[in-house]
Amino acid sequence: MRRRITWLVLLAIVAPSPAGGAAAQELSPRERFELLFNECRPMKIVVEEFPYPAEAADIDLTEAAIQATVELRLRSARLYDADAYSHIYVYVNVVNVNLHGGIFERALQYRRFVYDAVAAESSLATTRYLGSEAGPHAGSAAYILVGIADSMDSFLVAYLRVNESACD
Repeated sequence: MRRRITWLVLLAIVAPSPAGGAAAQELSPRERFELLFNECRPMKIVVEEFPYPAEAADIDLTEAAIQATVELRLRSARLYDADAYSHIYVYVNVVNVNLHGGIFERALQYRRFVYDAVAAESSLATTRYLGSEAGPHAGSAAYILVGIADSMDSFLVAYLRVNESACD
C-alpha cells in the first residue's frame, strides 16, 4: 500500500496538468497587442548609428557586432530576413558610450505598424520594449553585447509563445 501511494504521489508531481499547462500559456491582452498580428513574418534589424563612434571604437564596440548579435538570435528562431517587410523590425540603440565615465545606455524595441480602427489610421509604433540598460561597461564591448543578447532571448521566448500557432 505504501508503495502504491508513493507511485501516485510521484505520478501527480510529474504528470502534466489536466489543462495541459494552459494556465501558464494564457496571454494578457497587452502581450497579444505587443507581439501578435504579424503572422510570424521575418523581421529586419535597425541599429542606430553611435552618437560617439570614436568612444565606442575604443572599447571595440561596433554597429556590426550589435547587428550580428541580434541577427544571430533572430536567425536561430527563423525570424530574420534582411529584405523583410520594412515595417516590422527590432530597433537597437546604444545611445552613449562614455569612456571618461565608463558608462553606456542601450535600448531595444520591437516596432511595427499598428492600425487604429477608431481613427482609421495606421502608424509605426514601438509595441514592445525589449530591454534597456544603463551603467558601467568596464571598457568591454562584450558586457554591452551580452546584455543585448539576453534581451533578445527574453523577447524571442515571449514572441514565439504568443505567436506559436503562426510560427509552426
